[in-house]
Amino acid sequence: MSSRQNLKAIQLFAGFDDDEIDAFIDVSDHRSVPAGHVFFGMGNLNSSLFIISAGSVKIDRLGTAEDIPLATLGAGQTFGEMSFMDDSQTTAAVTATEPTEVLEVSRESVDRLLDEKPDMGVKLWRNFALDLKQRLTKTNEVIDQYIDINQVLLQDQSLREYYSRL
Repeated sequence: MSSRQNLKAIQLFAGFDDDEIDAFIDVSDHRSVPAGHVFFGMGNLNSSLFIISAGSVKIDRLGTAEDIPLATLGAGQTFGEMSFMDDSQTTAAVTATEPTEVLEVSRESVDRLLDEKPDMGVKLWRNFALDLKQRLTKTNEVIDQYIDINQVLLQDQSLREYYSRL
């Protein structure tokens, strides 16, 4: 996956030319991890962006009673973006579900790269914004569904009774 052609297929690199992708690969570390490897737990500090080359990871939000699975990501997908942007705490835990290969790039490496190639920064941050917009749109859809279901349950006594027995 770390080849230039494979990275070109990822939304994060839309509009990048070959030299820009090669420069990004050059500042990245290739990592191979076994199944069960924890990239980070919820609430950890993270300053790296991860691009999955092969394998998969699960994203879990740690609940009070049990973990809440949010997503499973595979080759060509990224994780760690939110905390990567501002070196903040992570909002979920990420664990390899099988042997997995990733490209890891630190925020510090990206900052140095963008100092050298400022035009690349415009593309990168635009692509980040578009990715986060897609995620927010999906989250809003889930919230809308929850609100719709909640409204139905509030209005229909028989449904409330049925769901309270589950």
